[in-house]
Amino acid sequence: MRWLALKITIVLMLAAMGALAWLTRHPEAEVLARATEWPYVGGLAAKFRAAYLPAPAPAVEDQTPEIIYVDPRGRPLEGGVRGGADPDRTLGARPVVWVNEGTALLAEPTAFGPEIGRTGGIANLRILERRGDWFQVLYQGEAGWVFLEGYQESDEPPLGSDPLPPGPLAAQPPDEDRLALVRELMPDAASIRIGPYDAWARRIDPDLLAFLDELVGSIERVYVERYGVTPVGEPGGALVLFDRHDDFAAYQERELPLHGINAAGVTGGGVAAIDLDGRALQETAATTIHEVVHLLNRRALGPALPPWLEEGLADDLAHSEVAADGRLDTRRLGGLSLQRPDGWEWRGALASAVGLRRALDAGRLRPLAKLVALDWSEFVESGDSQDSYAEASFWIRHLLAQPSTVGELRGFLAGVAAGRSAEGEELRRRLGAEWSLLDERYHRWIRIRFHDPTQP
Repeated sequence: MRWLALKITIVLMLAAMGALAWLTRHPEAEVLARATEWPYVGGLAAKFRAAYLPAPAPAVEDQTPEIIYVDPRGRPLEGGVRGGADPDRTLGARPVVWVNEGTALLAEPTAFGPEIGRTGGIANLRILERRGDWFQVLYQGEAGWVFLEGYQESDEPPLGSDPLPPGPLAAQPPDEDRLALVRELMPDAASIRIGPYDAWARRIDPDLLAFLDELVGSIERVYVERYGVTPVGEPGGALVLFDRHDDFAAYQERELPLHGINAAGVTGGGVAAIDLDGRALQETAATTIHEVVHLLNRRALGPALPPWLEEGLADDLAHSEVAADGRLDTRRLGGLSLQRPDGWEWRGALASAVGLRRALDAGRLRPLAKLVALDWSEFVESGDSQDSYAEASFWIRHLLAQPSTVGELRGFLAGVAAGRSAEGEELRRRLGAEWSLLDERYHRWIRIRFHDPTQP
């Protein structure tokens, strides 16, 4: 009996050694890829796979990007030139510029040019043209000129004489100009409290207000539990509840234009504005969560986050199921499914999930490396912005759902709160895998988790 047991042990050891040797030659094997998502051994499998996969080819940076110069209304100029063709328009390999919050955008590159808007926060903007210290930039779909005397190209946000330190900042008081616009659009609005925030509203159903009070009062606690970072200081800023869509649209157009985006809420200058008109309760709840998360991100992580992280966190928490009493369940997706005469319609988180699966099946999803490199104009106002929001938010949900990655994501967020890089490459390094492997895992999770109900 002992000899039989010994023979079986030897055979099993030889088989294990043979399997290990085979895997070192076939690190792309499906069984090893699946093992990276298993509890307890997922981390070891990922490190083994990364060690034996061939190194990716080094990326070649294009040093002469094509830049099309446009006039102040965004129309391309005839005879556009490539970056570097004109010594006074040399943009270098990274044609972007940092500007501070409240920077004026002018219609012409002169000190007396008409003002067409101001930046709502620190922004990293694409340069369309440069004339000395004047830069024509693209901000929220509008081309305008900014004056930056002695500007030096940098990968870091501007500090200037009134530096904004990296990491969390105290809540931003509501911008007085925005509140004045609210009073102009809703002169009969009442000042109330919703959760820990000041708010302005008119003709709002008392039951809805009670629901929102309970919901908003719980968001910060759930945020801390889910992401592992704690906002500094006390809640601040203001919520504005618009009961008429025309008033909300006027506020959005004058303060935070998002051309081509059908937004139900906007946040800037310490004011979160929410459109209630014609919205179902679940839609109102999701929009409210999304905008409050923007206020929390400032206090927990800091300003000027990259768009995939800022919007990804806001949509991730907003995708939570919300009970009738305002409680959030982050483990379940919210949203609505509505049966129409011509089929089904999905809204909220369900619509995002179905849209994400369809984008993946159609080959429309960007590689994660490209997603995290998008600037704000590319992320928010591109023709496939819905895909960008869904891809970013569900990637965060995917990382939080895996035992092998939840700690790494929370560690990355803790690092951002401590002043370290908020770029996607920093998160990739923490996850210990190449972008191609992260794409593979994420796409497999989408296919397993979400199904397009219109397909067999």
